[in-house]
Amino acid sequence: MVKIAICDDKKSACEDLRHKILTYMEERKDHCKIECFFSAAELLQTSCPYDIFFWTYRCQNKMDFH
Repeated sequence: MVKIAICDDKKSACEDLRHKILTYMEERKDHCKIECFFSAAELLQTSCPYDIFFWTYRCQNKMDFH
């Protein structure tokens, strides 16, 4: 069983991705456990070892990389 963590501060985005993953896994007759977290702090408090992580990343400051 694949253990998946989704971290997004928007509940609707988390649920949308969860639904897409479940549909994908069901089509392949595979099993997974998905948990949604709404903050990085909440995710870091869990002791469950996940196989796959999905999280949002927002850059607050624009930086110019060369």
